Amino acid sequence: MYGANAHPLALPFVVLAVSCIRPIDISFKRSRGRKLFALALTFVFWWIALWTSILVVLWAPVFILLGVIVSSRQHPVSLLIVFRYIGFQILCLSINGIFWIEIARRGGENSGYTWVGSSDALKSHPYIYKSALIAIALMIAAFIFVRSWRSISLILSSFALLATIYLIAASDHVRAYEFSPRYFAVPLFLGALIPFLFLASRFAEFVLLSSVLGRMLDKFCWTLRYLRISIFVICCISFVFVGATKIGYGSGVPDAIGFNNTGRSIELTDFVEFQNKSHSQSLFISGNYWDVWPTVFELRIEGIDVLAITKKAEFQSDFKSLYTGREVIGICIDTVEKCYGSTINAQLSGQQLLSSIDDEPLMTLSNGIELRLMRVWKP
Repeated sequence: MYGANAHPLALPFVVLAVSCIRPIDISFKRSRGRKLFALALTFVFWWIALWTSILVVLWAPVFILLGVIVSSRQHPVSLLIVFRYIGFQILCLSINGIFWIEIARRGGENSGYTWVGSSDALKSHPYIYKSALIAIALMIAAFIFVRSWRSISLILSSFALLATIYLIAASDHVRAYEFSPRYFAVPLFLGALIPFLFLASRFAEFVLLSSVLGRMLDKFCWTLRYLRISIFVICCISFVFVGATKIGYGSGVPDAIGFNNTGRSIELTDFVEFQNKSHSQSLFISGNYWDVWPTVFELRIEGIDVLAITKKAEFQSDFKSLYTGREVIGICIDTVEKCYGSTINAQLSGQQLLSSIDDEPLMTLSNGIELRLMRVWKP
């Protein structure tokens, strides 16, 4: 999935939102209390999914269709109930989508779209078009074995999921991050996985229908119980190891296009030592985005009330305290040029803070971060 990022993490919540209520549950024959609880739970799961990744808005219709296909095969219902189910899911998706898109827009995210050049962008990035070609090849192969409308719907769903890469490529936010692979991982991966699993099921069906192979498989049926137990034990062990792994701010390994934004932070002891050496109380941290926010986050956990001066810092509720007219002292955790640039990126009502930054660092940490004394004041 091209590394750890928020977009794949949204998928489990999408699956929960689609599956915690089925089309048959929309029927009036179901108990009222149970139905209301399932409807509320569906709304909550969509809320979490869209909070995790706003791109879920693009992928959700495909997952809703897949949910209808699976449920209708197990519990056939009338078209009216299917439309009610789809309508409710789209209503939940729309309400949460509008809410989180507005939150992102007010938070400074670039929510615009530029359609010109999207096709050229996809063609110029090999990791996108090569993966897309593999998915398309699997879809074509899957069409050969189509036997029902459900099979056609599955393949069309995978194609619709793959088609969202064009919409993603048109996003100004994605363009600002140079078409990083993390934005395209879900549609490229699942667009190929769905037809692949379809082909695998057809191959398994062929194997089971073979009399010789069928008799051979019957001899190993008794091992299925132990296989399930083994898979369960492996999953538990994996969860234990994952739970014991320390979560940091990036591995430092560049991705497929060389994009490498690894966050670093300064420790509380280094922060206190800097204050002692500078004989001042530092009220803000200034520098590049990927070092400032992890540092501010860690210090706030320790109970230190400190502000950030970097990209998106103006959305802090107390950011206006830097504009009181008095000189405010803080720490520059980057080069002089980047700390000065941070005051350009974070402005209140279009007013850039005036600043004074020491040329020589007061401290140099083991991870290479240079700490300088910095002063800002309202112009």
